[in-house]
Amino acid sequence: MATKKILSDIQVDGSISSEGGSYTSGVDTKNDVGLVIKKGDRIYSDDGSYLRYIISHKSDDDIEIGQASTGLIRDILIRPGTTGNIKFFGSGSEDVTINSSGNLIANGSITANSLIKDGGTSSEFLKADGSVDSNTYLTSAAIGGFIDGSGSAGAIPKFTDSDTVEDSIITEDSGKIGIDIASPKAALHVNGAVIIGNDTSTASADLAGALRYWDETDGGEITSYVDMCMKSGCGYSWINIVTNRTACL
Repeated sequence: MATKKILSDIQVDGSISSEGGSYTSGVDTKNDVGLVIKKGDRIYSDDGSYLRYIISHKSDDDIEIGQASTGLIRDILIRPGTTGNIKFFGSGSEDVTINSSGNLIANGSITANSLIKDGGTSSEFLKADGSVDSNTYLTSAAIGGFIDGSGSAGAIPKFTDSDTVEDSIITEDSGKIGIDIASPKAALHVNGAVIIGNDTSTASADLAGALRYWDETDGGEITSYVDMCMKSGCGYSWINIVTNRTACL
């Protein structure tokens, strides 16, 4: 019979079969025990040179599979069979399942630093149905940051700097626009003077109702005109409504 150095209290060179054992620990007794390890101990594998952790019952009550900080362990393979699922139970209920097709099914929320679909790029988005969206969307970087500030209902906003808005003096109320007035009474209500410039465009239906101001100097006399584009015969004309002549002394 071949001899071999005994490395532990019990060493078996062959298979071990255990069933229906009974074990008592303190006040807890189990009658279907196959293998018991003490809290703080581990089950190891031996390749003839090194011992590797397989399962540990750590002193802080964690159950650990595998061994950290070693290059002696490669992948940990879990093979549930061709139709089996891998199921994780949290507080007595099935919380997460990896089914036989490789799909992850969660009965709660999933928190992750990132979700990456094989074949996607950093400029694409992963949609809820698992497909990739290649559309281009406006980002905060593209507009130089988010816009902040506050405003009032009906007030037309203005930028006070590159990314801040506040109320301007222009308001809208029931389809009427007010400038420096909160409750305009006409389509355009201006609280202050209105400066009208010249318009050399030919009178037309598009300009009907428009006003223009212009002046001319003849020797020492200045003549100012205020005209309105009005219907005239079968067409439109600039009709003078006010003329003022003064001498330039």
